[in-house]
Amino acid sequence: MKSTMKTCIAAVMSAVAVFGLATDAEACTAVLVGKDASTTGRVILGHNEDDDPSLVVRHGYVPPREWPAEATLVDHPDCAKVPRGPRSLGFFWTEVRDAKCGAGSAVSFVNEKGVAIVSDNAGPTKECSPDADVLTDGGIWFALRLAVAERATSAREAVEIIGSLVEKWGYRPAGRTYTVADAEEGWMVQVVRGRRWVAMRCPDDAIAVMPNHYTIHAIPESQTKDCLFSSDIVSYAVGKGWWPKEREFDFALAYQDPKWVKIPHNTRRQRYVTSLLLGKEWTDESYPFSVKAARRVSPDDVKAALSAHPESGGWLRHASDFDETPSACRRHTIESLVIAFGESPADCVAQIAGNRPCEKGYRTFKPLVHPLPRELDDGNAPGRLDRFFLPEPALR
Repeated sequence: MKSTMKTCIAAVMSAVAVFGLATDAEACTAVLVGKDASTTGRVILGHNEDDDPSLVVRHGYVPPREWPAEATLVDHPDCAKVPRGPRSLGFFWTEVRDAKCGAGSAVSFVNEKGVAIVSDNAGPTKECSPDADVLTDGGIWFALRLAVAERATSAREAVEIIGSLVEKWGYRPAGRTYTVADAEEGWMVQVVRGRRWVAMRCPDDAIAVMPNHYTIHAIPESQTKDCLFSSDIVSYAVGKGWWPKEREFDFALAYQDPKWVKIPHNTRRQRYVTSLLLGKEWTDESYPFSVKAARRVSPDDVKAALSAHPESGGWLRHASDFDETPSACRRHTIESLVIAFGESPADCVAQIAGNRPCEKGYRTFKPLVHPLPRELDDGNAPGRLDRFFLPEPALR
């Protein structure tokens, strides 16, 4: 056991060194509101990105582009060179980086088909194998979300793209949840280092809150229209000795590092944000993937949940990531994003708050209607994407 733990720690430290991963990014929060639970009649997506406050946050629109046959997706130099395809869709993106390199786990996209993707650290997992068969040619990382932005015509297709790329190339970092949504459906795709993944659709009449741990538990014996996963998701865990064959399978318990299961750092936030969205206190200590809505939830309700602080209890208003506070708005929140999908992609409304949303407030715009305000698009978004992993000394 000690030897295994040393291997896991070494693998995590290697990932930190290679990808510049910051521990500050372990308090992000994602919210999905199903279309029947929404006042808009369409899905609502909310997300707070928590990271190193020294990082620069910029925005812009990348138009559709044609690519030569040899083109590959932008990714970290140590990752696989994944073929790009002949044409990419246009998209609005939030860029996060410092002078040395892009922060590949902090970027979000909304593409011209009305498909959005954000992501959250899902904490440490049991999978930290350095074996070559876990990854192909270094695996995939940033290119996974970029492929969704450039290719997906629906949230469901985004799930399929993520699953196929993870199985083909292997996911390089540790655990992560990708939240993908369009006007009709919202999904959370929970990925483990290597080739295992599971995706679940937020029910139309429900809300889902993701606070940096795996939230998908029981899954059906075979894939359904609302739950998709890698074919060996159960057998791999059983073969590794992570799950007893005779017991009903629980993805979160099978793959999450036991030290990260139901820790207050996550459960308090899931409980608090869920309670705010429900409009009443929620105390279910099973922490399910989704909860049936008790009322219709509006974009303003999502903004309020992502920016609220308890008025009693002595909690710190802007705690550091591992202080015991239930707030989604924290000391290291660098951006809050709420997307209300419309009848068409052009009708999609985004609201963005820079840094702590309780202090900064939100600005409203349509990310797929051009021209965008100058402060949201400097006209150089394509070039910045292509240079994402190259140094940019001007930001020092």
